[in-house]
Amino acid sequence: LVRLNRSLLLLSKIDNGQFPEAEEVDVNALVRRTAEDMEEIYAYRSMRFALVDEGPLTARMNPSLAGSVVANLLKNAFVHGDEGGEVTASVAPRRFTVCNSGAGGPLDAGRIFDRFYQGTKKEGSTGLGLAVVDAVCRLYGLKVSYSYKEGRHCFAVDFPA
Repeated sequence: LVRLNRSLLLLSKIDNGQFPEAEEVDVNALVRRTAEDMEEIYAYRSMRFALVDEGPLTARMNPSLAGSVVANLLKNAFVHGDEGGEVTASVAPRRFTVCNSGAGGPLDAGRIFDRFYQGTKKEGSTGLGLAVVDAVCRLYGLKVSYSYKEGRHCFAVDFPA
């Protein structure tokens, strides 16, 4: 209930533009730090992790909101991915991508960014993580997308030039 309340409050603050402070965020470093934490937290799931660094990515945004985007996408990959499967994060000069193995088939691409939508209910999930990602992306003019290819769920965030 506390996590649900925090997520709803965060969404409300994003919607109301209450994160005016922005700075240059080193997305590569943020992804690296967050991924290390996620690997530790979800080590019991025996997932392989790979980080592909294809060049520097920086963005002028609120560092806390940038952290929310990265953490939500990585957490979802570890939580919803196949146990013993694989998570790959890729950072390129204008794109951040997270993919995970997922034998269950594609998600409902038309609804996955909706608040409270959950394709498969997971213990402890609020159904708000991807809604937060979407709200932050809209706030900063970023484009978030989802695809399912060859048994892998992929989320990509495209940054403007």
